[in-house]
Amino acid sequence: MKEMFTPEEYAAMLPGNVGFDDDARSRLLCVFEILKSFTDREHGLTSAQIREILEARSTSGKKPSEPSVLSDIKAISENSYPAIEVETPSRGKNGGFKCSKVLISSAQARLLI
Repeated sequence: MKEMFTPEEYAAMLPGNVGFDDDARSRLLCVFEILKSFTDREHGLTSAQIREILEARSTSGKKPSEPSVLSDIKAISENSYPAIEVETPSRGKNGGFKCSKVLISSAQARLLI
């Protein structure tokens, strides 16, 4: 998969203060926002790429472990949020994790109306 942005550019595009803290809750919310904002049916991100974005977003520069990122992705995909549906790559495929369903934002709804 061709990289369009660096992890630092992805981190800068995240809204508000999401992911600045180094606790598990902040990491989970940041993974949720990364999947929702930067992936779709055709383009995914691997857990290593997500981890690099989290590291770039963190104020302490602390790198989260890949198993913790994978457990966050698993928690998001298993708890069927109405706003997001996460596709996990099958074994042997390297397409990354993809957000295949997202509710539209209020700005998008206004545009459609």
